[in-house]
Amino acid sequence: MDIIRTIAFTPAPRVGSFSELQAHLDASVLTYIKTHKVRGHKNSISEDLDNERKTLRPLPKTPLDICDTYKARVKPDQTVTFGGVRYSVPHGYVGRDVSMRVSPYYVEIYWRGELLHKHDKINVKGQDQYVLDHYLVALSRKPRAVEQAVPITRGVMPTQCAEFLRLCPGSDAKRQLVDILLDGRGLGRERTLSAIEAANKTGSPTFQLVQFYLAEQAPKPYDSFEIKHRDLSMYDRLIGGGGND
Repeated sequence: MDIIRTIAFTPAPRVGSFSELQAHLDASVLTYIKTHKVRGHKNSISEDLDNERKTLRPLPKTPLDICDTYKARVKPDQTVTFGGVRYSVPHGYVGRDVSMRVSPYYVEIYWRGELLHKHDKINVKGQDQYVLDHYLVALSRKPRAVEQAVPITRGVMPTQCAEFLRLCPGSDAKRQLVDILLDGRGLGRERTLSAIEAANKTGSPTFQLVQFYLAEQAPKPYDSFEIKHRDLSMYDRLIGGGGND
């Protein structure tokens, strides 16, 4: 670890994401092994490794699983907790025991082998991850709870949804957003978000406006209309005096 600290983290790099940090680490290590020679060796580390590979057994065919697995019971607020952070679970699993696969970058939640949701792993205690979509069914049954519901006020939601809440002129903007997402469940995430984005661009998005753009995106009957041409050779025969067929 001292070598890694020296070659990759001195001075400390400034990066914007884990992927950028990983790229910096990879480049630093590759440069080191290609140029550095261990004392008493005439070849670089990379050259010695190439020679040693000839005597090594092949790597396993399956990648190394770096995840830890934990059991958890879904709480009444539809969450499981890891590292002081609550991660939401889709509707219908309260009270059930689920499995969590935790890597340095994400938290996967499974029930009986089925992946329920994959969260980005949060390393700051208290930054709970409430995915709005997980609570739509519950919120539809409790309309009065929408205004103060944690998944709305502190939830993780697409930027299009957050922008809708900011721009919508109605006092019931949160209720409208829930209705939009409920109606859009059978239409696909991308199509619904696209309609919300189109409504946002007007500066005053509403439930009705989003519905308009959803209808505009719907396949038209004539989209699959096919023109079948008849055999026109009969007209050539008529012109040529071939008579009626």
